[in-house]
Amino acid sequence: SDDQGNSWSAPQKISTGFQSWFPWIAVDNTTGYVFVIYYSMDVGNTNYTTNTYLAISTDGGLTFQNQKVSDMSHITSPIPGFGGGYQGDYIGLTAHNGIAYPAWMDNRNGLWQVYVSPVQVSYAIDPVPMICSTGNFTVNSNTLVPGASVTWNSSNSNALQITTASDNTTGVATRQGNYNGVVYVSPSVNAGCGAVPLSAVPVWVGSPVFNSISIDGNTGPYPLCSTNNIPYTANQDHIITSIVSADASGQPAPVTYALSGAAGIVSGSSLSATNYDFISKSSSANFTINVSASNGCGGITQCLYFSNTAGPCNLPHITSVTVNGVSGYDCTTNFVNFSTGTWYTIQVTDDTNTPVTFSIGCSSCVTQTLSSTSIKIKPTTTTGFSVFPTTSNMCGSTSTCIWFGSSGPQPKSPIKTASINTYPNPASSTFSVQLTDSLNTGSTLDQPLQLYLYNRLSQTVYSAQSWSKTTEIPVGNLPDDIYYLNMFYKNAVLQKQIVVKK
Repeated sequence: SDDQGNSWSAPQKISTGFQSWFPWIAVDNTTGYVFVIYYSMDVGNTNYTTNTYLAISTDGGLTFQNQKVSDMSHITSPIPGFGGGYQGDYIGLTAHNGIAYPAWMDNRNGLWQVYVSPVQVSYAIDPVPMICSTGNFTVNSNTLVPGASVTWNSSNSNALQITTASDNTTGVATRQGNYNGVVYVSPSVNAGCGAVPLSAVPVWVGSPVFNSISIDGNTGPYPLCSTNNIPYTANQDHIITSIVSADASGQPAPVTYALSGAAGIVSGSSLSATNYDFISKSSSANFTINVSASNGCGGITQCLYFSNTAGPCNLPHITSVTVNGVSGYDCTTNFVNFSTGTWYTIQVTDDTNTPVTFSIGCSSCVTQTLSSTSIKIKPTTTTGFSVFPTTSNMCGSTSTCIWFGSSGPQPKSPIKTASINTYPNPASSTFSVQLTDSLNTGSTLDQPLQLYLYNRLSQTVYSAQSWSKTTEIPVGNLPDDIYYLNMFYKNAVLQKQIVVKK
């Protein structure tokens, strides 16, 4: 009744036993939960065996779930020395902050004694196993009292920010920057009589994180390919163990290993989800092992360079790029003034004469492969586009950029008016990207700046869109290495090499 007893809702059966008695009702004034304690003889009972039950409603009494709170049954019988045939109504119940305190009396050990069995009813949080960019948290509607509100908190607001949506219950989570790791989300529920804090829930944010890499039981730290070599002993098995976190379970994630270089001399195989065994027949072999892990948000790779000669693993070096025999084209200072329907031959050479791959930003252009280092391209559009030649070896990849622009009624190419400055470089935690456009004197850009940061394996480790002339890029969670920043502004493509060093 919500009108002082003038009208009542339809009766509802709570007990599932064949006979029940002595109910006591309590309402938790912090959560709105309704609890009922009662004695009951279960169905099939033939000798008056009795248990104590607690009925729980988290939806204002619309539905109930029964939970047995007595861990032993008893035989209902009169209490000796008292009124004939009476057991007594020594049963009660109170509740607060989501915990019910049922108290009752039974004679399980031959004496009538009082027992208490607290029952905590937790709000059920619909799980969000992983946040890649954004995600929603909700308290399960089966445990949330109508009209209740939920406030959400993050253990690290610099990694994951959470705001409450307009429905006052949904938590809207947004990953901050390039953070990877565990964040604890803790909601508080207010059903009208004060906030009830709930237990924190661990949530994984972003891509996997390397915790440690050990070789033959030694944890190092070991240098990456771009930094230095790792010596080894020929004709001896070496074991690599990589511990990577990729979810909130706290268990090590599966890792893959890729051996490159010294074919026929070095062999390796995975021993388990985290262990890898390799052996070299020669002490003069140089080779790399890439250690990788991934989850639903992306992947991470660390390159280990094994050599008994001191020094880093050297990336391939592009020595020349020509378009129709002419050199000097790039994406920062000089562009190819192309004509639609005309063939252009791109020739790339590097210091190791390795094959070249070409990424072409024109889906309708016609292309022909001439050799492993050369292609022909015929533009079918007047819109500018970029071509990224990339050459790779066991140490990683090196790429350059060629911009195909066109003359005509379009504004002058911003390639000649826009410039990029990055600082500090090397960077340890963050670096700033400052764009200067001589055609834009305002405080903000008139078109967005697209930023993509790649590792040496051409994998995207960060991407963002910015309307600001100065943008902060977090790199604190990235391993020390060389990275490549590609920036697209209007029809300009700008590149910078970034060194992360902590």
